[in-house]
Amino acid sequence: MSSARLTCSSAPGGKSSAAQMQCAMRPCSASARRACMHTCPAYGGVFVSCSRMASCYVRARTVERFEEGARQFRDDVAVNPNDTEESIWAFLCEAQLVGPEKAREQLLKVGRDPRPVMRAAFDCFSSGAPPQAILDAAAADLPAGGHDAFYAQLYVGLWYEAHKEEAAAKQAMLAAVATPYARRSGDYMASLARVHAMRRGWVESA
Repeated sequence: MSSARLTCSSAPGGKSSAAQMQCAMRPCSASARRACMHTCPAYGGVFVSCSRMASCYVRARTVERFEEGARQFRDDVAVNPNDTEESIWAFLCEAQLVGPEKAREQLLKVGRDPRPVMRAAFDCFSSGAPPQAILDAAAADLPAGGHDAFYAQLYVGLWYEAHKEEAAAKQAMLAAVATPYARRSGDYMASLARVHAMRRGWVESA
């Protein structure tokens, strides 16, 4: 999607708690795209993360917004046909609309991801296979709770949520949020995981 659609009302480069983050409809500056992560108060509503030079992520919970999110992720894959995460997020939006099996039939194909965790994640989302393979891909990093451990738990949680297995989704998402990587890295996807858990009442708001 266009990088000029959404931006945040906090100062570019500033850090805010999830509860303090706001959003506004105005073009993103380059510094905002690199540094800002924010949520719209209406998530239920929309989740927005501006961190890439070429894209803003929209996470949605209403039918209209899921449709919008799916279109935007599909547009992003059209620009970058090797973006595994955009394909998975399109699937996640569409699974909320038509169910995981139908969403799988229309899953966007992408090039082979060089990252073992993301490659395993794409294989599980595209095949419907249980996501143990994602954790297996991060096995060496799980004890330390590093980058791969966080992303493995995140996508395991999202896989379970797409397949309506809430208890397993909660367990994996909380494991992702609890990793040292999520707590210390400043990675905007760690903020996404925390917001995701907060919106479902799995953790207290910051």
